[in-house]
Amino acid sequence: MDMEWITEYLIGECYVVIPALYIIGAALKRIPKVPDWVIPFALGALSIAACLCLIGPGIDAVLQGVLCAGASVYANQLVKQGRERG
Repeated sequence: MDMEWITEYLIGECYVVIPALYIIGAALKRIPKVPDWVIPFALGALSIAACLCLIGPGIDAVLQGVLCAGASVYANQLVKQGRERG
């Protein structure tokens, strides 16, 4: 899989947000009272907030937050689907 899109669309300061979101998402998944449908929305909100803090207010930070959340959920699905196939 070609991961070149990460360097093409994401700002370097936001790379750290993706693994952090992955870990937070895994932790939320283990909490019994948190429904699965809530996790992507929570990660999206946290990601936008983190990117706003990292690169300052503006539409770029919001877009970076959305991209980071998407990349984190995508990474989670790659791991999950890889386990199910293997």
